Amino acid sequence: MHVELSGEEGWQEPQFAAFVSSVVEQGLVAPEDMEGVRGQLKGAGLETYDALSPGLMDAIATFVAKKNGTLRTSKL
Repeated sequence: MHVELSGEEGWQEPQFAAFVSSVVEQGLVAPEDMEGVRGQLKGAGLETYDALSPGLMDAIATFVAKKNGTLRTSKL
């Protein structure tokens, strides 16, 4: 549920970001850039949560992205 997308007032602001590694699976971010992604979210005041440890979730997301042909490489 993404209440931050609601046009109505009165909703609580987002307090965390979940399943952060999914951006790797979707090919939006390279696995090696995930530390920076989590840093940006934390800098915005959002704690990051995944089902497992961040490193393990990144490894699983990388495997899935390779399998699906959506793996992105870093441009840094």
